[in-house]
Amino acid sequence: MSAIRTSLLCGALLALSSVATRAADAPAVPSFDAAAAWKAFLARPDADKGYAGYDLLEPLSYDEHAVDAKACAAHRDELARAVAAAPVGIALRHAAMLCAQVTGDQAGAAREAAALDALSALAFSQAISAESDLAPPIRVMNSQDAHALLTLAGLETAYEYYPSLRPARYFAYVKVVVDPKDGRERHLAFDALDTIDAVVHGDPYSGYPMQRMQLADQLVDNEAANGLQRGLDLKALREAGLAEGPAAKVARLREAANAGGIQSLAGWLMLCQLAPSPGCADGLVDALLPGAEQRHALPMTLLAMAYANGIGVDKDEKAAAALLDAADERWQPATASATLAAAWLATGEGEIPPFVRARADRAIAAGNQEALLALASWLASHERTLDDGQRAALATPPFNLRGAGYALLARDALVRHREDEAIAWTRRAAEAGSPWGEEQYGWRLRFGRGIARDRAAALPWLRAAAHDARPLAARMLAGEAAGKGAWDEAGNWLMAPASAADVDALLDLAALMVEGRLGADKVPTGVDVYRNLAEADIAEARRRLAALALEGVGIDKSPAQAEAWLRKDAERGDHRSEALLGGGYLRGEFGKVDEAQGTQWSERAVAAKDPAALLEYGAWLFYTKATPQSRRRALELWTQGVELDEPDSANNLAWALCTAPFDDIRQPQRGLEVSARIGDVDEIEAGDLDTVAACHAATGDFAGAARMQRRVLAKFADEAAQSPADAGAGVASTIARMKARLALYEAGKPYLETDRE
Repeated sequence: MSAIRTSLLCGALLALSSVATRAADAPAVPSFDAAAAWKAFLARPDADKGYAGYDLLEPLSYDEHAVDAKACAAHRDELARAVAAAPVGIALRHAAMLCAQVTGDQAGAAREAAALDALSALAFSQAISAESDLAPPIRVMNSQDAHALLTLAGLETAYEYYPSLRPARYFAYVKVVVDPKDGRERHLAFDALDTIDAVVHGDPYSGYPMQRMQLADQLVDNEAANGLQRGLDLKALREAGLAEGPAAKVARLREAANAGGIQSLAGWLMLCQLAPSPGCADGLVDALLPGAEQRHALPMTLLAMAYANGIGVDKDEKAAAALLDAADERWQPATASATLAAAWLATGEGEIPPFVRARADRAIAAGNQEALLALASWLASHERTLDDGQRAALATPPFNLRGAGYALLARDALVRHREDEAIAWTRRAAEAGSPWGEEQYGWRLRFGRGIARDRAAALPWLRAAAHDARPLAARMLAGEAAGKGAWDEAGNWLMAPASAADVDALLDLAALMVEGRLGADKVPTGVDVYRNLAEADIAEARRRLAALALEGVGIDKSPAQAEAWLRKDAERGDHRSEALLGGGYLRGEFGKVDEAQGTQWSERAVAAKDPAALLEYGAWLFYTKATPQSRRRALELWTQGVELDEPDSANNLAWALCTAPFDDIRQPQRGLEVSARIGDVDEIEAGDLDTVAACHAATGDFAGAARMQRRVLAKFADEAAQSPADAGAGVASTIARMKARLALYEAGKPYLETDRE
């Protein structure tokens, strides 16, 4: 792909070099290191003040081509200070060069031209790959820099668009320029968000992904308010997502689509494809035609998709192919075909249709990297393996400017059950900047999945992934913060994925609110989040509402309502709800104990090997029913949980085997072996470590048990200190029990659980 772009970019660099030559019949000026200037600027604590200088461009009458000479003279010192405050600002430097030229300052013009050459060369070196999602976009301070850069290169924007609805690390917008030599389009991505986020400090969300989201929203709102099409386009798509029903969504998209908004056109097309309704596509083709008639590649591609799927027109694969061929010619290498194939591969169901596969193969044969990535991702998500040629291609540098190829090779290795190979590719993906790789490698380090556990080493990877909109990473960081009682920090990590409607993040954030961790005033908000998710048919939200109704926390106490919420999903085969419903009947939480119904629902969940059922039903069998037969059945269920690598089941099983006062149950050596499945003794929680200590004592290692029990006491004390509001009689009682066990171990005696704690 890069060779196709080289002619345009080399021509642009030659044009920039001629700017410097024309600007200076003067002695040579000092060289300007653009990369070093960017690094230094981003590290400055006051870098945000550099944006104030852009306010000078209007009084200078700067329009990317000329400036007003009198204004330049009047604002000379201010402009110099502005450039010093923002030395990487291309538009500011360009204005400064033009001002130097019109005021006769040849040395100043030469100096600014040299800086512009260096900054533009750096930007265009990024642009070699900036047409692809595989690489970072061109870094700028703001959109004025992008305009100035293209003006300096003698390029004009044909159309532009945001390729993504929400920001990740970047929030790139694409400016489509046409190579004057061959008439082909170049889709160049520019990003200001990462720059702005790096220099904005002091906001409550500074350092968290939520600041990126807020800054991105401000950018879009400002663009829309100023009538900029790409901002209006994206705003329309976001509002359509919130509208109720296809007709309302189309109504919101129509105006922006008729104005040529790429995202609105694509959103309208996909809406009518995925959720067809009468009249959905009325007017869609008319909205696509102006751009297609101007031979703009993306509108032609979208029109081809309409013909290929019969949306707004009769299905006609021949017409679709002709449009794609024309668009591929304008947007090489076969990117129109790749775009159509990628859209189906991301949203389609069943086997790949022949027409889609043919266009994907065409794009792959032309060297289109996104087409192979889309196909490889589809194969991985459908538990299918790559072939040797695909693996070889994905391992090459062009596919790994941000580790996308390595990430897919890791997923392929997982499909083939090659764990060591998957770990190696995951690490390479993370090191190359793949958000998926960063998240997965951080997860492996955090929990010791296939590699040595290293909690400290995991955190930088998880932070990088969270800032690249990976919700699992953000949730793990929130868990780390919660573990040390930093509740506001936990909430801050969750805010961005929750705002992006990630269900698990919303549930985690709501839990912090309901528990009063973010302030008592947030409890009703947390309940509202649960209710909204329940209305969206999220079973976990109903389960949590049921728990609140049983306790009367945040909502009125109502066992009947709790039973109804759980039964709704249990009757639909939701195994976690079956387990909770069964447990509720067994414990009499909905009224009287109903062992028949409790057993029925619990056994249904156990048959599906639901971890909660194995754990909780096992506990009921062992401690409440408490017959010899039921206790043996409990051990069987906990053993199944251990086989599923569930540490809570390992804890229960080890505890029973090591502390039970029953000869037919107590097996200390086996219990010690099971206790090793709970987790690393340096990482596990106090209650789990208490179990490990008990097993050491049960096997005669009283010194080891005592050492561990002292750590148990220290952990409980730390937890009480971190959350003093939660520390009370219950904590004091727990600590007293831990001390009593320590006394036993120091006396060379094991602990036997004669009474249920």
